[in-house]
Amino acid sequence: MEHHGISVEEFLAHEHTEGLWCWVLKDVRKLPEPVPCRGAQGLWEWSEPMVTED
Repeated sequence: MEHHGISVEEFLAHEHTEGLWCWVLKDVRKLPEPVPCRGAQGLWEWSEPMVTED
């Protein structure tokens, strides 16, 4: 866990932690606008809109 920038103690202290698992994300980018989605648990499909360079 430490090589991903979070200590085991910090991870276990989180109120929503149930066991040792998490998503490790790479190349995370901030979207220019929020993506509307229905509030629900689980995974969902999202099609990235075409982005044009300004």
